[in-house]
Amino acid sequence: MNGINYAPNDALIVVDVQPEYWSSSADVATSFPEFPLKLQRCLSWARSRKLLVIWVRCEYNSSNSPWLGNFAQLNPEKQSTIIFDPEDLSWEDFAVPLRGEAMVVKSSWNGVSNTSLTPYLKRCNIKTCFMCGLITSVCVQHTAFGLFEAGFTVKVVGSACADRGRDRHNMALELYGGGRG
Repeated sequence: MNGINYAPNDALIVVDVQPEYWSSSADVATSFPEFPLKLQRCLSWARSRKLLVIWVRCEYNSSNSPWLGNFAQLNPEKQSTIIFDPEDLSWEDFAVPLRGEAMVVKSSWNGVSNTSLTPYLKRCNIKTCFMCGLITSVCVQHTAFGLFEAGFTVKVVGSACADRGRDRHNMALELYGGGRG
């Protein structure tokens, strides 16, 4: 993270770093054993510079995620329903929000559509969003594209992202111009 230019009106967006995608997903953890340390460094970097840190978490269920039925048919081996219970949230030991850090709940792969993320960023006068988290080629990618489309400058911190394999991760980062960071 050294050498990255930042400004007070920047934010770090941490996408889907939760047990469903890390500790319960052997392919991701096996492919990216360095991810916990890299994410901790990214969080430390942002927090030490007093950047806004926002956590994006998913809630996928049949009432709020119309795409879920199709996904379950195409991917019967993957967990599709993820229930969000604000009273009983599980976090990874290496990625726990601090008091005062915002959390946004999403019902699709895109953390922007039908969420409070864009209005919150605009109220906070954020111009640039640094992106990190899980899964590089799905939720990080869709959220990054949604933020870009909403008018924000988006910078993906590729070293603080992970996917279901190195090839998928690297191909997704190519879409971002090499994944800075």
